[in-house]
Amino acid sequence: MGLICILAPDDLLHTSLGKKISFGFGIFWSLRLLIQFFGYSSTLWKGKVFETVVHVIFSIFWTYTTILFFAMSLLD
Repeated sequence: MGLICILAPDDLLHTSLGKKISFGFGIFWSLRLLIQFFGYSSTLWKGKVFETVVHVIFSIFWTYTTILFFAMSLLD
């Protein structure tokens, strides 16, 4: 996923296949975001400073990547 984004960003943005791949990446990251909130027990991070900070940072990151890839797939 990372190599495609680094090596072929123009293809992801400007081709039909690239838009479909970006949409698929958006689905992947949205599922990962849902797993973050509903798949993992909150007892793993609640009440622990480091784990809570990591949980919040990664939640923000997965939200950002989800929005980014869905937006890339919708650009004309």
